Amino acid sequence: MSRIAKRSFGEFEITVINDGGLEFPSHVFPDVEENRLNGLLTDSGKTAIETSFNVLHIRAGEESILVDTGAGAHFGPTAGFLQQALSEAAIHPEDVSRVVFTHLHPDHFGGSMTDDGHPVFANAELILTETERRFWTDDANFSGADANTIEWRRMGLDALECYGDRVSTKGAGGEVAPGVHLVDLPGHTKGHAGIRIDSGGTQFIYAADILHAQDLQLADPNLCAAFDADKDQARATRNRTLDMLATDGILISGAHFLDRFIGYVEHAAGGYRITPA
Repeated sequence: MSRIAKRSFGEFEITVINDGGLEFPSHVFPDVEENRLNGLLTDSGKTAIETSFNVLHIRAGEESILVDTGAGAHFGPTAGFLQQALSEAAIHPEDVSRVVFTHLHPDHFGGSMTDDGHPVFANAELILTETERRFWTDDANFSGADANTIEWRRMGLDALECYGDRVSTKGAGGEVAPGVHLVDLPGHTKGHAGIRIDSGGTQFIYAADILHAQDLQLADPNLCAAFDADKDQARATRNRTLDMLATDGILISGAHFLDRFIGYVEHAAGGYRITPA
């Protein structure tokens, strides 16, 4: 089974890389009644809440940019296939010039370190938003936090420390490389960001975690996962972004899209659908 999907436009080649996936238990969507959840699954032809862990690679000239690094060993045996997928795509870790963390959750930084704490992408600059870095490094934000959140924070700080003085931060909309910019998508985390590329008459957005369960949240964008830190803001960001993508015909992919989707969002029956490009 291939783990990659490629598309070229302008001077860019993008590759969506699948690191694995899993099925969510229903309590990941705690505010959705069981009947409502099951009805959405039935409408999509599914019996389980499926998700994928995806990573984006961007190649432009000498630049080799990796957006997120997958789950590593943190999400069980059905994830953590980044190195296998990179090999299939002929992407060599030592050639990666920049790594972007869209946010500091372990399914996005898990593949950035070796088991003994060394950087996998030894020559790369590591980039994240200043808002995200500031949130996760401030002890005051974790007073009274549950054990799982505390552990996620520890792992995220370890990943940043691993890259040492090669960590840099950007503001909302900051430039990662010529033609590649961050997109502010707050709500899932404080400094959650996507990636935007404009080239050759094509606009592309990697929307990171605006969706966690494609089969549920396209049909009803108001549904939030338990992972969303600020559900009201996440909901507003999701609705605004999906409407913009559908209205403007912008090419899209995301961290949890199924089947390594590169496609277009369309309005459909009170919600949205994605059609392959």
